[in-house]
Amino acid sequence: MFDKKLPCYFDHNRDPENYYPYVNGITKQMLTKFKTEVIGCADESETDNMPSWYSLGKPQPFFIDVVINDNENFRSYEEGREPFIYPIHICPNLNPLYGDRLDERSVDFWTNYIHINSDVLYRICKRQNGKICLYNNWEAWSVGCYKIITDIMIEKYGEEFGLSKWHFIIASGNENLKINGVYPHTTSTPLMNLPWHPSEVVNEVVEKIKNKEPRENKFICLNRVTKSHRLAAVAELWDDREDGIITAMCVHYGNPGIDHFAELTRKEVSQPAFPQTHQMQKMHTDSDWNNYVKDQVLSVGRMRWHYDRELQENYPQSFEKFKEHKLIDMMPILMADDISPIVNPVPDPLTQKFFDSSLNIVTETYGLESQQSIQLTDKIWKPMLHFQPFVVIGSAGHLKALHRRGFKTFNTWIDETYDKIRDDQKRMTAAITSAKEFYKRSKEEIAEDLADMLEVLLHNNEHYRHCYESHRINAVWQVALNLNYCRKEV
Repeated sequence: MFDKKLPCYFDHNRDPENYYPYVNGITKQMLTKFKTEVIGCADESETDNMPSWYSLGKPQPFFIDVVINDNENFRSYEEGREPFIYPIHICPNLNPLYGDRLDERSVDFWTNYIHINSDVLYRICKRQNGKICLYNNWEAWSVGCYKIITDIMIEKYGEEFGLSKWHFIIASGNENLKINGVYPHTTSTPLMNLPWHPSEVVNEVVEKIKNKEPRENKFICLNRVTKSHRLAAVAELWDDREDGIITAMCVHYGNPGIDHFAELTRKEVSQPAFPQTHQMQKMHTDSDWNNYVKDQVLSVGRMRWHYDRELQENYPQSFEKFKEHKLIDMMPILMADDISPIVNPVPDPLTQKFFDSSLNIVTETYGLESQQSIQLTDKIWKPMLHFQPFVVIGSAGHLKALHRRGFKTFNTWIDETYDKIRDDQKRMTAAITSAKEFYKRSKEEIAEDLADMLEVLLHNNEHYRHCYESHRINAVWQVALNLNYCRKEV
């Protein structure tokens, strides 16, 4: 593996007529059958027009690079000379409902449509020459969801081949996976997907911090995809909206949602998955999207559920504030020059709003303890790249996960005890209280603190760059370490 690629067993190499390149575990025929019978697509071209299902049956990288090439991370293994992985990609749409449950469609997929050839199982279980690698770097699903999938496979193949949990490597963005201990072989693949600013920009920002120049906004809290912890944060911050930037774009996928909206408005957006620069096409569709949310999204019961029942169940105190401010009538809450909701601004082209804001209140991907997930994404990297302290609105342990990866946080200036609180509402309240204690001061006082914490801000910026540059080889190293156990009795 010194070529920094993962040695893989590919079904396509064994049976090219029946398998797509780099797509293991499902034949062309079974994939078509699943798409037709379960998804309801007559052919593959229809699936391509359904972004939620786009990755099903398509080659996916084992981890995310700035530029995605289908075969950049994989190669065929050298038989008899090295152990291998048998990678099976988990489609994002085959997702859990809540916590440790998969929906019936997902269970059906893994039970009846995925099949591992006996030759592969013999090499993995009998010869101890490889491992099955289940991976999805986008979704940090709970450990229990992976257990459901592996249990299905173990039930199918355990008696004949002796398949067990020791024969799997679980590659996920869930930081809880390594510390949970359920799976002995795991690979952590956080989304290190943002390029850094050029040195002249960094130097200018650092000088402003040193000179204690006040920033225009005391805080910034951006929210795109609708989730209950994000709506709760908006409700808690609403009284202070004049002090900072708050958005709630009310994005959902599917119909109603941005997929449907794109079809109705016939907008074509060029958005490379991970552009190497901050250039991204911007579209001003504020009024169109505003009307769409009010007419299409909020009028559908299963969509409005996010804004009332889900919010009320998970954050009852914040829900009362949401009702008091009548925020449901104000959705979506957009910036004056926001980009189109169709575009996912992972590398956000409008960077000035971050440099103009002191505290970044980050609403990460997962906010509920029941989801058993911690995922570090572009949301937490943005304050590091823009020299901002941050408070994380997420499940417990996000700050601890950052510490494990070598990043520093701001407990000298911000009360970070919220990170240990397991109750969702209490953690939310404590985190917002910490944020308010920091930003409810004069801009000059906040600028003094930013100058004091410059060493931490510089460390996080530089450490992110180091992690970004090494994440690819680090993922390969983790797999190599797990494959060392192939020929050992564990």
